[in-house]
Amino acid sequence: MQTKKNAFHRYSLFAGAFVLSLWLPGSEYTAEAQLPGEPDADSESIVEAQSGEPDLEFTAALSTAFKNANPSVKRRIISILNDIGEPAVPILTDALDDPSAGVRRDAAIVLGNIGKSAQSAIPHLFERLSDSSKIVREKAVTAIGQIGDGQEAADRLVPLLRDSSSTIRKETARALGRIKIFTPQIATALITGLGDARGDIRRESERALARLGPSAIPHLNTALLSASEATAPVLLRVIGDIGPEAIPVLVEALSHSVSGVRREAADALGDQRADTPEVVAALISVLSDSSKIVRREAVDSLGDAKVKSNDLPGALEVTLRDPSVDVRRRTVEALGEIQVPSHTVVPLLVEALGDSDKDVREEAAEVLKRVGGSK
Repeated sequence: MQTKKNAFHRYSLFAGAFVLSLWLPGSEYTAEAQLPGEPDADSESIVEAQSGEPDLEFTAALSTAFKNANPSVKRRIISILNDIGEPAVPILTDALDDPSAGVRRDAAIVLGNIGKSAQSAIPHLFERLSDSSKIVREKAVTAIGQIGDGQEAADRLVPLLRDSSSTIRKETARALGRIKIFTPQIATALITGLGDARGDIRRESERALARLGPSAIPHLNTALLSASEATAPVLLRVIGDIGPEAIPVLVEALSHSVSGVRREAADALGDQRADTPEVVAALISVLSDSSKIVRREAVDSLGDAKVKSNDLPGALEVTLRDPSVDVRRRTVEALGEIQVPSHTVVPLLVEALGDSDKDVREEAAEVLKRVGGSK
């Protein structure tokens, strides 16, 4: 115990000397401050000396030194605090009110890095959502997403989905995806983000919606009814990404008036590997869809699900003669995947050997070899 105490004492003296050295000529932190999470060699050596055990005296000494430091030194201290973790939260929380935007920015970043252990800083991060500096607002949004897990955190972020800054809109969508709380207001705001002019914001909004969970499906399905032709397929993809709870909605969507929605529904059912009689019947019904892409996705999904249905070879006979080469080739692939007696698919594969397209013929030959070898 005494040895450990002496080690901490030596470490504290070393750390104090390091902080003091930050004021010495030639050591001023005049360049862009080291980003939190990427400490320089000096700060790394200090943390290694700590051997993973927080020295409260050292943290207190840093806190005192921080209050009297210039912005450049404060930012360097924050870089050290990034590796101290939870004991640094009070210092970092105070730093959110610093006159220097750079200090406030770095404090928000490190609090986010600390994560859930920095819950006490959330009210102060809320205040920074209206900071005069855009970069501080942005980092506060990110930190709230990394730390917060409550309704209030999500509600505070929602208005920022309409911020004039595209970066803040993107970080807000990402943060809401991390918090994963569903309310109609949150879902509606994120749906609006699907129509943002920037692709990265649309993608983050889509990811966030999918993370809201099964409870969001009814709301998303209602929104699908009035969505634009451009937004509706994305909404359907979001619903499919939520999980197997979405299957009834996906089956219904196979009859949607927008071909892009039908395409996404067929594709999502394949991802779910759904092979119930209801799903199989619905997919078979769109094998004659007016859109070749829908027909292709339906064929793929039937193959991916390795469907066991004696009705399927007859249904795929139609797509084996489809005008689209791509649909015919995918049909051959599916004939090799579905779980039916080989004698029901061999005649169809032999027929495909005479297809006008070389790729279809070669695929049929390969599938015949597999089918013959597996029976």
